[in-house]
Amino acid sequence: GIDAANGAIIITTKKGKKGSMKIDYVANFMLEKITRFPNVQDKYGLGSKGVTSQTGLQYWGAETPAGATKFDNLDKFYGYGLTNNQSVSISGGSDNVTYLASANIFRQNGSMPGTGYDKNTFRLNLGAKLSEKLNFSASVSYLNTETRRPPATKGLGSSFYYATIWPRTDDMSNWENSPFKGTVDVPVTGSSDDLDPFDNPYFSVNKNKIKDVTDRLMLNGSLSYDPTSWLNLTARVGLDRYQTNGSSLYDAGSYYRYPNRSIAFNVKGVFAEYTSQNQIINAFFLATFKKKVGDWNSNLTLGYNIDSRENRVDSRYGEGFLVPDLPSISNTNRNSRDQATRGTRRNLFGVFGELKIDYKNYLFFNFTGRNDWSSTLPKANNNFFYPSASVSFVASEALNLDKSGTLSFLKLRVAVAQVGKDAPPHQILPALQEFTRTGGGYNLGFFGPNDNIKPETTTSYEAGLDLRFFNNRLALDVTYYRVRSKNQIVQPRLSYASGYILQLVNSGEIENQGIEALLTAKAYMGEKFSWDVIANFTLNRNKVIALPGDFTEFYLSDSWLAGAARGGYIAGSPYSSITGNSFKRDANGQMLIGDNGYPIRDTRYLEIGNRQPNFTLGITNVFRYKDFMLSALLDIRSGGDVFNGTDWALTALGLSQRTLDRGKAMTFEGIVEKTGEKNTKEVILDQDYYTGVSGAGRIEESFIEKSVNWLRLRDISLSYTLPKALLEKTKIVKNLSINFTGNNLWLWTNYSGADPDVNGLNAAARGSGAVGFDYFSVASPKTYSLGLKATF
Repeated sequence: GIDAANGAIIITTKKGKKGSMKIDYVANFMLEKITRFPNVQDKYGLGSKGVTSQTGLQYWGAETPAGATKFDNLDKFYGYGLTNNQSVSISGGSDNVTYLASANIFRQNGSMPGTGYDKNTFRLNLGAKLSEKLNFSASVSYLNTETRRPPATKGLGSSFYYATIWPRTDDMSNWENSPFKGTVDVPVTGSSDDLDPFDNPYFSVNKNKIKDVTDRLMLNGSLSYDPTSWLNLTARVGLDRYQTNGSSLYDAGSYYRYPNRSIAFNVKGVFAEYTSQNQIINAFFLATFKKKVGDWNSNLTLGYNIDSRENRVDSRYGEGFLVPDLPSISNTNRNSRDQATRGTRRNLFGVFGELKIDYKNYLFFNFTGRNDWSSTLPKANNNFFYPSASVSFVASEALNLDKSGTLSFLKLRVAVAQVGKDAPPHQILPALQEFTRTGGGYNLGFFGPNDNIKPETTTSYEAGLDLRFFNNRLALDVTYYRVRSKNQIVQPRLSYASGYILQLVNSGEIENQGIEALLTAKAYMGEKFSWDVIANFTLNRNKVIALPGDFTEFYLSDSWLAGAARGGYIAGSPYSSITGNSFKRDANGQMLIGDNGYPIRDTRYLEIGNRQPNFTLGITNVFRYKDFMLSALLDIRSGGDVFNGTDWALTALGLSQRTLDRGKAMTFEGIVEKTGEKNTKEVILDQDYYTGVSGAGRIEESFIEKSVNWLRLRDISLSYTLPKALLEKTKIVKNLSINFTGNNLWLWTNYSGADPDVNGLNAAARGSGAVGFDYFSVASPKTYSLGLKATF
């Protein structure tokens, strides 16, 4: 169905098995520490134009006196994170009834002070054979989670940002007495006209609190009936209901500005809370027919699916605490309070069929078709059909190859598939929303109308080869794919004159093609020692075939994090392009120089980088000796550009390593724009060169790091399983193993930033398209974990 339009993650839950009761216990304890941070200069201190000043966090002052005390504020702020994860399950059953009950307790304290995540999960699976023809299964799950998130900060900054730029001559942890509490910040534009106070990160995590608590209940039931040997009828229904209660508290001393609201300091504190209620009902009915004629087997499944989803959010906001340290809407100024309710509803109905045919278990055909009706699309376009077909041929079976010979298995496969996708709910027709501030009434909604939206269509072609040699000791699985998406539904920004912010549009065509290869080898097989190797290779190339309407450049708003660089789409260029401002050049590609001797900025959004790597490769080695197992995963990436927005911002503040050449005289190679003559003017790389949006030292093209590579020890694990002969003496423990795992222990890269594996926004923030944009992105932590598994 359409939920798998962008791929699917398949999770198979455990079920009870026939037999006596079994108890499994798993415990894992993990320690994590962030060890890679941006490399900043500390030769020059606070100030401007070479003069020391304490009026703002810009580092264009005089040199720091020799012997001055310096604090590693960033490393100290991000301490050690601790995780405790324990689970127990009980399973068993008879010929007619099986059961599995499990409980999991997860506790995590983050490496940033005051952050963490706790989860309690309880699950019960039941299976029953009601008769020879009737089977029943059911499961119930309850989850309770609490998330303690880092508080938001002003503007484009974050706690990581402010901890990075904090003066190393000041102990940031002394937040209650720091002279910089409430200082002014020079924004990354370099302008000194807009000076805003901000919070010491320690003040923020101690005084400003953001928390979410979610209760979730999931029910699933299935009834399967076999009226004849060739017919099966199955009905499934699932209910997923969850409610999240969240709150945001900003202390009366905080300089944080709540979005489109007041600065907490000016109104003596801000408190906001919300309740989000969600419900998903999913129901299937399937009829499966089986038929065998000679050497041919066939299997036909027909069915329908109903998917209903509802969401409601009630939010409340208040300013000005009447009683200190009492976080409650009732404790805020009555005149400042307002509330809002919003919600969505989406219904989907689909009918589908699948036909499987095989001949002598070596020639296989598969055909599917599905038609969906979605409530989120306009009536004229809400009905869409998508099919698939595949053929596979096991040549080794057809040719009766000797499995013990050189070639023990050979399979060929080809497939073509299409999938449709609908739009987000309530965004195709004009809507009004309640205006709850001064004056009341209604105003235009966030999304502009577009009642011509069509469903997305993705068509994929795939061909594969599966080879195994030497009685399966060496195996190679290779796949070539080509995927083309048409009418992708995206949300470009509109002109504010329209009265709206975003609008859904169908965005032309995008194509991906590539190769995936999996190599597995039993490098050595001995009586006590063995060595297995697994290598996973991927190569992908993408391209924008066409853009909607008259667009010459289209961009993903979530990727526009800093400066004039963003994830832009240009017809004929890669989908993973970075578009932004560059150095202005003539028709021959020579840099154009202004009368002042500095390069000129080209303010157009042109392609300045491509985030797509040349290839990625993962190599896993697994060594086994008696009851010991050692495994290690090497993660390799070749190529792909990264926009170092962190360095771009640090440059304006005088903290980037590149600003150490301040005062250097140089002559830029290029052509003077007005005269067409070779540039000979010598200029000084001073503060003005590096600051300001138009500053030649901060043109975004300069911060594209080309062909970024990495070699990372992604994880290494050592485990030991106690001999069963020893455990049998206990008459209680059936299996017992212990393991030690380390993640991200070592990294080599040519990237100058903290970590090249970056996504400027995470998926939870709907920013998955910001891969390759580093704007104060926190590096992956080193983790060390100790685990235990036992069966009773």
